Amino acid sequence: MAQTYPDTRPPFRADQVGSLLRPAALSRARERFKAGQIPADELRGIEDEAIREAVRRQQAIGLKSITDGEFRRDWWHLDFLAQLDGVSVRENPGPKFKIAGQGEQPPIASVTGRVGCSRPIMADHFAFLKSVVSQGTAKMTIPSPSMLHLRGGRASISKTVYPDLAQFWADTAAAYRVAIRHLADALRNDGADPDAIARTVGPLGVSSAPDGVTGPAFPVFTPRETGAAINAIRFGVEARY
Repeated sequence: MAQTYPDTRPPFRADQVGSLLRPAALSRARERFKAGQIPADELRGIEDEAIREAVRRQQAIGLKSITDGEFRRDWWHLDFLAQLDGVSVRENPGPKFKIAGQGEQPPIASVTGRVGCSRPIMADHFAFLKSVVSQGTAKMTIPSPSMLHLRGGRASISKTVYPDLAQFWADTAAAYRVAIRHLADALRNDGADPDAIARTVGPLGVSSAPDGVTGPAFPVFTPRETGAAINAIRFGVEARY
């Protein structure tokens, strides 16, 4: 018999991805920051207020999982991936996305060294989100490990560093385990409840159960080539805080 949980704890029966439409004022502020017209602390203040408002709206309509809308990111996936050791970004030389009214093109993640996670990635983003969520569960969205391979394929992964892709997936899984622990540690050190962490690795992702429970009761459907990496994350993370 499947195990069930109260709807106040993840995983929820219905959920959102959590990538929200960026407010126009925030978009303008990010453009001004990139042009050197405002300092980083001013941009962060604008991001903070936009996130507070997004949180208020999500709570007001009764959502159970609350995200920061990914308002601190340029790209939903690359801002995370590019902070992994051994990963850089390069211009997309292949077919381009065609989106009406938008000419900007996302670059491609490129693996040029051993993949690892030697420092926290976006842990401060998660800690801030948790501090402003008064009802519901703060949820941090991160891209699935498959995104390191999906767009660029084998050509985007150094054959010198990784002549065998099995080692690439093993290193990637290990890096994700560390990154997820860093997110949990950010909550613990902030005095928050790390058991409330909603680990979502999307879009082909892993959503952990309450109290860090992982296992067959929480199936994950992934491409065959990334199954080993995802399973390593699912069964390798120990959440004992």
